[in-house]
Amino acid sequence: MAGDDRALPSGISEDELDRLLDLPAGMRPAAIETLARGNSGKAATLKRWLRAIDASEGFLDNSGRHRLPLAPGRAVARWRILDNLGEGGFSSVYRVERNDGAYEQLGALKVLRSGQESEHWQIAHERRLLSRLNHPNIARLLDGGVSKEGVSFLVTELIQGQSLQHWRTAQQPDLKRRMRIMVQLCEAVAAAHAQLIVHGDLKPANVLIDAKDQVHLIDFGVSRLIAAWGNQDAKQRAFTPAFAAPELLKGGSAGTSTDVFALGLLLYWLLLGHLPPSRRTDNTHDLLEQPDSEQIRAPSLDPDVGTIRPALKGELDAIVLACLHPNPTRRYADVQSLLFDLRAWQHGMPVSALPWTRTYLLRRFVGRHPWAVLGASLILLLIVALLLDNLALRRALQAKTPPAPAPTLKMIVPK
Repeated sequence: MAGDDRALPSGISEDELDRLLDLPAGMRPAAIETLARGNSGKAATLKRWLRAIDASEGFLDNSGRHRLPLAPGRAVARWRILDNLGEGGFSSVYRVERNDGAYEQLGALKVLRSGQESEHWQIAHERRLLSRLNHPNIARLLDGGVSKEGVSFLVTELIQGQSLQHWRTAQQPDLKRRMRIMVQLCEAVAAAHAQLIVHGDLKPANVLIDAKDQVHLIDFGVSRLIAAWGNQDAKQRAFTPAFAAPELLKGGSAGTSTDVFALGLLLYWLLLGHLPPSRRTDNTHDLLEQPDSEQIRAPSLDPDVGTIRPALKGELDAIVLACLHPNPTRRYADVQSLLFDLRAWQHGMPVSALPWTRTYLLRRFVGRHPWAVLGASLILLLIVALLLDNLALRRALQAKTPPAPAPTLKMIVPK
Protein backbone atom coordinates (compact mmCIF):
# COMPACT_ATOMS: atom_id res chain seq x y z
CA MET A 1 0.00 0.00 0.00
CA ALA A 2 1.42 3.35 -0.93
CA GLY A 3 2.36 5.81 1.74
CA ASP A 4 0.00 8.46 0.23
CA ASP A 5 -3.00 6.24 0.95
CA ARG A 6 -2.19 6.53 4.63
CA ALA A 7 -1.80 10.30 4.72
CA LEU A 8 -4.01 12.15 7.18
CA PRO A 9 -6.41 14.80 5.88
CA SER A 10 -4.95 18.25 6.28
CA GLY A 11 -5.48 19.69 9.75
CA ILE A 12 -6.28 16.37 11.45
CA SER A 13 -3.60 14.77 13.59
CA GLU A 14 -2.98 11.08 14.11
CA ASP A 15 -3.78 11.51 17.79
CA GLU A 16 -7.17 13.09 17.02
CA LEU A 17 -8.15 10.22 14.76
CA ASP A 18 -7.05 7.67 17.33
CA ARG A 19 -9.18 9.39 19.97
CA LEU A 20 -12.22 8.80 17.77
CA LEU A 21 -11.71 5.08 18.33
CA ASP A 22 -12.19 5.57 22.05
CA LEU A 23 -15.56 7.33 21.71
CA PRO A 24 -18.90 5.51 21.92
CA ALA A 25 -20.28 4.84 18.45
CA GLY A 26 -23.12 7.31 18.98
CA MET A 27 -20.70 10.18 19.70
CA ARG A 28 -18.45 9.63 16.68
CA PRO A 29 -20.53 11.45 14.01
CA ALA A 30 -20.53 14.72 15.97
CA ALA A 31 -16.80 14.39 16.69
CA ILE A 32 -16.11 13.76 12.99
CA GLU A 33 -18.01 16.89 11.99
CA THR A 34 -16.04 18.90 14.55
CA LEU A 35 -12.71 17.61 13.25
CA ALA A 36 -13.70 18.05 9.60
CA ARG A 37 -14.78 21.68 10.26
CA GLY A 38 -17.53 21.52 7.66
CA ASN A 39 -15.38 19.86 4.98
CA SER A 40 -17.53 17.01 3.68
CA GLY A 41 -14.54 15.38 1.98
CA LYS A 42 -12.61 15.17 5.24
CA ALA A 43 -15.67 13.85 7.06
CA ALA A 44 -16.16 11.13 4.44
CA THR A 45 -12.49 10.15 4.67
CA LEU A 46 -12.65 9.90 8.46
CA LYS A 47 -15.77 7.75 8.29
CA ARG A 48 -14.14 5.48 5.72
CA TRP A 49 -11.06 5.01 7.88
CA LEU A 50 -13.12 4.30 10.99
CA ARG A 51 -15.09 1.67 9.08
CA ALA A 52 -11.83 0.09 7.93
CA ILE A 53 -10.46 0.01 11.47
CA ASP A 54 -13.65 -1.43 12.94
CA ALA A 55 -14.10 -4.02 10.19
CA SER A 56 -13.50 -7.53 11.45
CA GLU A 57 -11.49 -8.49 8.37
CA GLY A 58 -8.89 -5.89 9.35
CA PHE A 59 -6.85 -6.20 12.50
CA LEU A 60 -8.38 -9.31 14.01
CA ASP A 61 -9.06 -11.42 10.96
CA ASN A 62 -6.30 -13.31 9.15
CA SER A 63 -8.23 -13.46 5.88
CA GLY A 64 -6.59 -10.36 4.39
CA ARG A 65 -3.22 -9.88 2.77
CA HIS A 66 -0.09 -10.65 4.75
CA ARG A 67 3.28 -8.95 4.75
CA LEU A 68 6.27 -11.15 4.09
CA PRO A 69 8.75 -11.47 6.99
CA LEU A 70 11.31 -8.68 7.18
CA ALA A 71 14.75 -10.02 6.31
CA PRO A 72 17.81 -9.34 8.52
CA GLY A 73 19.62 -6.23 7.35
CA ARG A 74 16.51 -4.49 6.08
CA ALA A 75 15.99 -0.94 7.30
CA VAL A 76 12.69 0.25 8.76
CA ALA A 77 12.95 4.00 9.26
CA ARG A 78 15.99 4.56 11.52
CA TRP A 79 16.16 0.89 12.60
CA ARG A 80 17.91 -2.10 11.05
CA ILE A 81 16.52 -5.63 11.40
CA LEU A 82 18.87 -8.05 13.19
CA ASP A 83 16.69 -11.13 13.63
CA ASN A 84 13.17 -12.32 14.35
CA LEU A 85 12.19 -12.46 18.03
CA GLY A 86 8.82 -14.12 17.56
CA GLU A 87 5.42 -14.23 15.92
CA GLY A 88 2.18 -13.30 17.64
CA GLY A 89 -1.38 -13.85 16.51
CA PHE A 90 -1.34 -10.78 14.24
CA SER A 91 2.16 -9.32 14.48
CA SER A 92 5.85 -10.02 14.13
CA VAL A 93 8.55 -8.75 16.49
CA TYR A 94 12.17 -8.21 15.47
CA ARG A 95 15.36 -7.38 17.32
CA VAL A 96 16.66 -4.16 15.80
CA GLU A 97 19.42 -1.60 16.22
CA ARG A 98 19.53 2.08 15.36
CA ASN A 99 21.20 2.75 12.03
CA ASP A 100 21.05 6.55 11.86
CA GLY A 101 24.41 7.04 13.59
CA ALA A 102 22.93 9.23 16.34
CA TYR A 103 23.79 6.71 19.06
CA GLU A 104 23.82 2.97 19.63
CA GLN A 105 20.59 1.41 20.82
CA LEU A 106 18.82 -1.93 20.58
CA GLY A 107 15.07 -2.34 20.50
CA ALA A 108 12.16 -4.64 19.73
CA LEU A 109 10.34 -3.59 16.56
CA LYS A 110 6.74 -4.67 16.06
CA VAL A 111 4.83 -4.71 12.77
CA LEU A 112 1.46 -6.19 11.88
CA ARG A 113 1.49 -9.01 9.37
CA SER A 114 -1.67 -7.90 7.57
CA GLY A 115 -1.60 -5.52 4.63
CA GLN A 116 -4.91 -3.89 5.48
CA GLU A 117 -5.45 -0.13 5.46
CA SER A 118 -6.36 -0.20 9.15
CA GLU A 119 -2.86 -1.50 10.01
CA HIS A 120 -1.48 2.01 10.37
CA TRP A 121 -4.11 3.00 12.90
CA GLN A 122 -3.84 -0.18 14.94
CA ILE A 123 -0.11 0.37 15.40
CA ALA A 124 -0.71 4.09 16.06
CA HIS A 125 -3.30 3.18 18.68
CA GLU A 126 -0.88 0.89 20.51
CA ARG A 127 1.83 3.57 20.32
CA ARG A 128 -0.49 6.11 21.90
CA LEU A 129 -1.42 3.75 24.72
CA LEU A 130 2.23 2.91 25.42
CA SER A 131 3.14 6.59 25.42
CA ARG A 132 0.78 7.05 28.39
CA LEU A 133 2.49 4.33 30.41
CA ASN A 134 5.64 5.02 32.38
CA HIS A 135 6.32 2.17 34.78
CA PRO A 136 9.40 0.01 35.46
CA ASN A 137 7.36 -3.17 34.89
CA ILE A 138 5.99 -2.13 31.48
CA ALA A 139 8.15 -2.27 28.35
CA ARG A 140 9.01 1.34 27.45
CA LEU A 141 8.13 2.87 24.07
CA LEU A 142 11.20 4.10 22.16
CA ASP A 143 9.96 5.03 18.69
CA GLY A 144 7.23 4.52 16.15
CA GLY A 145 5.75 5.78 12.93
CA VAL A 146 5.46 4.88 9.26
CA SER A 147 8.55 4.14 7.17
CA LYS A 148 8.96 5.59 3.68
CA GLU A 149 7.98 2.15 2.34
CA GLY A 150 4.66 2.42 4.18
CA VAL A 151 5.46 0.01 7.03
CA SER A 152 3.72 1.04 10.25
CA PHE A 153 5.83 0.11 13.26
CA LEU A 154 6.58 0.71 16.90
CA VAL A 155 9.78 0.06 18.84
CA THR A 156 9.97 -0.74 22.53
CA GLU A 157 12.96 -1.36 24.75
CA LEU A 158 14.58 -4.74 24.15
CA ILE A 159 14.10 -6.94 27.21
CA GLN A 160 16.97 -9.35 27.76
CA GLY A 161 14.99 -12.08 29.41
CA GLN A 162 12.58 -14.93 28.93
CA SER A 163 8.85 -15.44 29.00
CA LEU A 164 7.19 -16.18 32.32
CA GLN A 165 6.54 -19.75 31.21
CA HIS A 166 10.18 -20.42 30.32
CA TRP A 167 11.34 -18.67 33.51
CA ARG A 168 9.18 -20.85 35.74
CA THR A 169 10.27 -24.04 34.00
CA ALA A 170 13.98 -23.20 33.94
CA GLN A 171 14.31 -21.52 37.34
CA GLN A 172 11.99 -23.72 39.43
CA PRO A 173 11.53 -20.75 41.79
CA ASP A 174 10.36 -21.18 45.36
CA LEU A 175 6.98 -19.88 46.49
CA LYS A 176 8.22 -16.54 47.83
CA ARG A 177 10.08 -15.80 44.60
CA ARG A 178 7.00 -16.62 42.53
CA MET A 179 4.90 -14.32 44.65
CA ARG A 180 7.38 -11.46 44.19
CA ILE A 181 6.93 -11.87 40.43
CA MET A 182 3.15 -11.84 40.84
CA VAL A 183 3.27 -8.62 42.87
CA GLN A 184 5.33 -6.90 40.16
CA LEU A 185 2.91 -8.06 37.47
CA CYS A 186 -0.05 -6.70 39.42
CA GLU A 187 1.78 -3.39 39.90
CA ALA A 188 2.19 -3.12 36.12
CA VAL A 189 -1.49 -3.85 35.46
CA ALA A 190 -2.54 -1.43 38.20
CA ALA A 191 -0.42 1.28 36.55
CA ALA A 192 -2.20 0.66 33.24
CA HIS A 193 -5.61 0.78 34.93
CA ALA A 194 -4.64 4.07 36.56
CA GLN A 195 -4.37 5.43 33.00
CA LEU A 196 -7.77 3.86 32.18
CA ILE A 197 -6.11 1.22 30.00
CA VAL A 198 -7.21 -2.40 30.23
CA HIS A 199 -4.63 -4.88 28.91
CA GLY A 200 -7.14 -7.45 27.73
CA ASP A 201 -4.74 -10.33 27.00
CA LEU A 202 -2.80 -11.18 30.15
CA LYS A 203 -1.00 -14.53 29.82
CA PRO A 204 2.49 -15.98 30.47
CA ALA A 205 3.69 -15.21 26.92
CA ASN A 206 3.07 -11.48 27.49
CA VAL A 207 5.19 -11.34 30.64
CA LEU A 208 8.98 -11.23 30.35
CA ILE A 209 11.41 -11.78 33.25
CA ASP A 210 14.96 -10.44 33.07
CA ALA A 211 18.09 -11.72 34.83
CA LYS A 212 17.29 -9.62 37.93
CA ASP A 213 13.79 -11.10 38.29
CA GLN A 214 12.31 -7.85 37.02
CA VAL A 215 8.89 -8.19 35.36
CA HIS A 216 8.19 -6.52 32.01
CA LEU A 217 4.61 -6.56 30.75
CA ILE A 218 4.43 -6.43 26.95
CA ASP A 219 1.98 -6.52 24.03
CA PHE A 220 -0.69 -3.88 24.46
CA GLY A 221 -1.81 -4.54 20.89
CA VAL A 222 -5.36 -5.51 21.85
CA SER A 223 -5.59 -3.08 24.76
CA ARG A 224 -8.19 -0.35 24.82
CA LEU A 225 -9.19 2.57 26.93
CA ILE A 226 -11.68 1.12 29.39
CA ALA A 227 -14.55 3.24 28.04
CA ALA A 228 -13.92 2.02 24.48
CA TRP A 229 -14.04 -1.76 24.97
CA GLY A 230 -17.81 -1.88 24.96
CA ASN A 231 -17.91 -0.19 21.54
CA GLN A 232 -16.17 -3.06 19.77
CA ASP A 233 -18.02 -5.81 18.02
CA ALA A 234 -17.55 -9.09 19.89
CA LYS A 235 -15.87 -10.64 16.84
CA GLN A 236 -13.16 -7.98 16.93
CA ARG A 237 -11.99 -8.55 20.47
CA ALA A 238 -8.75 -10.47 20.57
CA PHE A 239 -7.91 -12.42 23.70
CA THR A 240 -6.64 -15.82 24.74
CA PRO A 241 -9.73 -17.92 25.61
CA ALA A 242 -8.03 -19.98 28.34
CA PHE A 243 -7.28 -16.78 30.31
CA ALA A 244 -10.50 -14.93 29.44
CA ALA A 245 -13.22 -14.13 31.96
CA PRO A 246 -16.63 -15.80 31.38
CA GLU A 247 -18.23 -12.50 30.37
CA LEU A 248 -15.57 -11.97 27.67
CA LEU A 249 -16.17 -15.44 26.25
CA LYS A 250 -19.85 -14.53 25.91
CA GLY A 251 -19.07 -11.35 23.99
CA GLY A 252 -19.24 -8.95 26.92
CA SER A 253 -17.05 -5.94 27.54
CA ALA A 254 -13.59 -6.03 29.05
CA GLY A 255 -12.67 -3.96 32.05
CA THR A 256 -10.68 -4.03 35.24
CA SER A 257 -12.62 -7.08 36.45
CA THR A 258 -11.64 -9.13 33.38
CA ASP A 259 -7.98 -8.27 33.96
CA VAL A 260 -8.44 -9.30 37.62
CA PHE A 261 -9.83 -12.65 36.44
CA ALA A 262 -6.84 -13.17 34.13
CA LEU A 263 -4.46 -12.29 36.97
CA GLY A 264 -6.19 -14.90 39.13
CA LEU A 265 -5.57 -17.54 36.47
CA LEU A 266 -1.96 -16.38 36.13
CA LEU A 267 -1.53 -16.71 39.90
CA TYR A 268 -3.05 -20.21 39.80
CA TRP A 269 -0.71 -21.12 36.94
CA LEU A 270 2.30 -19.55 38.69
CA LEU A 271 1.60 -21.52 41.88
CA LEU A 272 1.02 -24.93 40.28
CA GLY A 273 2.59 -24.74 36.82
CA HIS A 274 -0.70 -25.40 35.04
CA LEU A 275 -4.20 -23.97 34.71
CA PRO A 276 -7.30 -25.38 36.44
CA PRO A 277 -8.62 -28.53 34.72
CA SER A 278 -11.58 -26.62 33.26
CA ARG A 279 -9.24 -24.06 31.68
CA ARG A 280 -6.75 -26.34 29.94
CA THR A 281 -8.14 -25.55 26.49
CA ASP A 282 -8.17 -22.61 24.10
CA ASN A 283 -11.41 -23.77 22.51
CA THR A 284 -13.99 -21.07 23.18
CA HIS A 285 -16.87 -23.48 22.51
CA ASP A 286 -15.63 -25.91 25.17
CA LEU A 287 -15.22 -23.09 27.68
CA LEU A 288 -18.71 -21.75 26.98
CA GLU A 289 -20.25 -25.16 27.65
CA GLN A 290 -19.31 -24.91 31.33
CA PRO A 291 -22.16 -23.91 33.69
CA ASP A 292 -22.42 -20.17 34.32
CA SER A 293 -22.32 -20.60 38.09
CA GLU A 294 -19.38 -23.03 38.14
CA GLN A 295 -16.65 -21.75 40.45
CA ILE A 296 -13.07 -22.79 39.74
CA ARG A 297 -11.86 -24.90 42.64
CA ALA A 298 -9.14 -23.74 45.02
CA PRO A 299 -5.55 -24.49 43.94
CA SER A 300 -4.98 -26.72 46.98
CA LEU A 301 -7.79 -28.99 45.70
CA ASP A 302 -6.23 -29.39 42.26
CA PRO A 303 -5.64 -33.11 41.57
CA ASP A 304 -2.05 -32.33 40.50
CA VAL A 305 -1.22 -29.92 43.32
CA GLY A 306 1.79 -31.86 44.61
CA THR A 307 3.68 -31.09 47.81
CA ILE A 308 2.81 -27.39 47.82
CA ARG A 309 -0.74 -28.07 49.08
CA PRO A 310 -0.16 -27.05 52.76
CA ALA A 311 1.25 -23.66 51.73
CA LEU A 312 -1.80 -22.92 49.56
CA LYS A 313 -4.50 -23.67 52.11
CA GLY A 314 -5.99 -20.56 53.62
CA GLU A 315 -4.76 -17.24 52.29
CA LEU A 316 -3.53 -18.20 48.80
CA ASP A 317 -6.60 -20.32 48.08
CA ALA A 318 -8.81 -17.41 49.13
CA ILE A 319 -6.87 -14.86 47.06
CA VAL A 320 -7.12 -16.97 43.90
CA LEU A 321 -10.83 -17.64 44.38
CA ALA A 322 -11.49 -13.93 45.02
CA CYS A 323 -10.10 -13.27 41.52
CA LEU A 324 -11.94 -16.08 39.77
CA HIS A 325 -15.55 -15.72 40.87
CA PRO A 326 -17.93 -16.17 37.89
CA ASN A 327 -19.76 -13.01 38.93
CA PRO A 328 -17.56 -9.94 38.22
CA THR A 329 -19.10 -8.04 41.14
CA ARG A 330 -17.89 -10.76 43.55
CA ARG A 331 -14.25 -10.46 42.49
CA TYR A 332 -11.71 -8.00 43.84
CA ALA A 333 -12.99 -4.51 43.08
CA ASP A 334 -9.70 -3.62 41.39
CA VAL A 335 -6.10 -4.74 41.04
CA GLN A 336 -5.05 -2.54 43.97
CA SER A 337 -7.26 -4.65 46.25
CA LEU A 338 -5.58 -7.78 44.93
CA LEU A 339 -2.18 -6.16 45.50
CA PHE A 340 -3.15 -5.37 49.10
CA ASP A 341 -3.77 -9.05 49.79
CA LEU A 342 -0.64 -10.24 47.98
CA ARG A 343 1.52 -7.86 50.00
CA ALA A 344 -0.35 -8.81 53.18
CA TRP A 345 0.47 -12.47 52.51
CA GLN A 346 4.13 -11.59 51.95
CA HIS A 347 4.31 -9.88 55.35
CA GLY A 348 2.17 -12.36 57.26
CA MET A 349 -0.72 -9.92 57.64
CA PRO A 350 -4.42 -10.83 57.41
CA VAL A 351 -5.87 -10.82 53.89
CA SER A 352 -9.22 -9.30 53.02
CA ALA A 353 -10.28 -12.42 51.11
CA LEU A 354 -10.81 -14.25 54.43
CA PRO A 355 -13.12 -13.31 57.35
CA TRP A 356 -11.17 -11.57 60.11
CA THR A 357 -12.17 -13.79 63.02
CA ARG A 358 -10.32 -13.59 66.35
CA THR A 359 -8.77 -16.99 65.77
CA TYR A 360 -7.53 -15.99 62.30
CA LEU A 361 -6.11 -12.65 63.50
CA LEU A 362 -4.34 -14.38 66.40
CA ARG A 363 -2.89 -17.00 64.07
CA ARG A 364 -1.62 -14.28 61.71
CA PHE A 365 -0.07 -12.40 64.65
CA VAL A 366 1.73 -15.52 65.82
CA GLY A 367 2.85 -16.19 62.27
CA ARG A 368 4.35 -12.69 61.97
CA HIS A 369 6.11 -12.74 65.35
CA PRO A 370 6.95 -16.39 66.08
CA TRP A 371 10.13 -15.69 68.06
CA ALA A 372 8.57 -12.90 70.08
CA VAL A 373 5.57 -15.08 70.89
CA LEU A 374 7.88 -17.99 71.74
CA GLY A 375 10.01 -15.77 73.97
CA ALA A 376 6.98 -14.31 75.72
CA SER A 377 5.56 -17.81 76.18
CA LEU A 378 8.81 -19.07 77.71
CA ILE A 379 8.95 -16.10 80.10
CA LEU A 380 5.34 -16.70 81.09
CA LEU A 381 6.04 -20.39 81.64
CA LEU A 382 9.09 -19.50 83.73
CA ILE A 383 7.05 -17.12 85.89
CA VAL A 384 4.33 -19.73 86.37
CA ALA A 385 6.96 -22.36 87.19
CA LEU A 386 8.58 -20.06 89.78
CA LEU A 387 5.22 -19.30 91.36
CA LEU A 388 4.33 -22.98 91.55
CA ASP A 389 7.76 -23.83 92.93
CA ASN A 390 7.43 -21.11 95.56
CA LEU A 391 4.00 -22.38 96.52
CA ALA A 392 5.28 -25.95 96.80
CA LEU A 393 8.22 -24.82 98.93
CA ARG A 394 5.97 -22.97 101.33
CA ARG A 395 3.76 -26.01 101.70
CA ALA A 396 6.79 -28.23 102.35
CA LEU A 397 8.11 -25.90 105.04
CA GLN A 398 4.74 -25.81 106.68
CA ALA A 399 4.65 -29.61 106.73
CA LYS A 400 8.10 -29.92 108.45
CA THR A 401 7.59 -27.25 111.12
CA PRO A 402 6.07 -28.72 114.37
CA PRO A 403 2.95 -27.02 115.48
CA ALA A 404 3.37 -24.48 118.26
CA PRO A 405 2.17 -25.67 121.73
CA ALA A 406 -1.26 -24.58 122.64
CA PRO A 407 -1.27 -21.76 125.18
CA THR A 408 -2.07 -22.80 128.78
CA LEU A 409 -4.28 -20.89 131.13
CA LYS A 410 -3.16 -20.37 134.67
CA MET A 411 -5.73 -19.64 137.29
CA ILE A 412 -4.50 -17.37 140.04
CA VAL A 413 -6.29 -17.99 143.33
CA PRO A 414 -6.09 -15.13 145.76
CA LYS A 415 -4.74 -16.02 149.15
